[in-house]
Amino acid sequence: KSDKFCGLKGFGTCDIAIPALTGATYQVEQNLETAETMSTFAGTNGTVTMKMWTPYGSPLVMVELATDKPVEVSLKLNHLEGEGQTRSVGRTDGVSWIASGYTAEQAEIPVMVTCAMAVRGVNADTFQLRPGKPVTVVLSLRSTFDSPQRAAEEARRVARTANLAAALAKHRTFWREFWAKSFVEIGDPVIERQCDLSYYILACCTGNREFPPGIWGPWLLTSKAGWWGSYHYNYNYEAAFYHLYSGNRIAQTECYDAPPLAAMEKCRDYAQKYLKCRGVYFPVSTGPKGQHWNVNLGQWAFFGQKSNAAYILANVAMRWGMTRDLAYARKVYPLVLGVVDFWEDYLKLRNKELSNEQGERTKHLKGK
Repeated sequence: KSDKFCGLKGFGTCDIAIPALTGATYQVEQNLETAETMSTFAGTNGTVTMKMWTPYGSPLVMVELATDKPVEVSLKLNHLEGEGQTRSVGRTDGVSWIASGYTAEQAEIPVMVTCAMAVRGVNADTFQLRPGKPVTVVLSLRSTFDSPQRAAEEARRVARTANLAAALAKHRTFWREFWAKSFVEIGDPVIERQCDLSYYILACCTGNREFPPGIWGPWLLTSKAGWWGSYHYNYNYEAAFYHLYSGNRIAQTECYDAPPLAAMEKCRDYAQKYLKCRGVYFPVSTGPKGQHWNVNLGQWAFFGQKSNAAYILANVAMRWGMTRDLAYARKVYPLVLGVVDFWEDYLKLRNKELSNEQGERTKHLKGK
């Protein structure tokens, strides 16, 4: 709430400690087809397997643990180190939780996030995992953007009551349909694999339409991410989405327009204040919900760049060209018009400046 940039921050971690596996070997396999990660930890005191998956577009994380010998397991939720967040921890109705965020006194847009953890079949965070009795750890996240009045209660309720079988069935249906939308076959398995990985990564981080991935994606291991984890419009933000349009993954681009549309009004003010132009003048980057450097920082936030808003439209044009979706066109039309208005005025302004400069040079030469 001053001159600080508002960006994306990491929230916390869930630590799973199994002392019996000290010194164990491990193998981790990520199945792109079903978006499930299988890990096997083998030691002299037993072998533990861990299956982890996140239902698409859902604030849930599922971790299923199984063993061939009895082992002690301890779970703990942790906050990441941060800058002045308001924090709390607790355990309610058998569900452990941590909360973190910023109040109205700390931020222009206050937000609180709660992560709740329930261990299905076990009413404790430290327990004995037994052969033939797998345990599923359910993590649920809710913020005040999702549920302004009851985010914490909702996080705990979902962790405790989510239908795991139904969630897994829906999850696998999504990924089966996702991979059926298109494929590349060129006889080069290395390039084909990289193409699949690109689709997979974007599908994993574009499920929330209000919060697309920033410059580091959503996988932030610190609350002090470089460049604030923000949306850089001079190519970084746009480039992540390029391949989704021609690859028939339009649903994964639904989140793309949220940051620039939310920032438009401030950018109109910048065009008027700094360049005496109509339209929108975008800084190099913004954060979520249209938040970015305080206007009092002046043109330092633009680094002399005028093309950021125009570059945002590259992906807008690709989507329109692929879909001819009129509802989408209506949504983004104010942004497109704002860019056109800006360049109409700015080019006239620049031509006038160049003419004046030429006139001054001519006068100088004549004077000589």
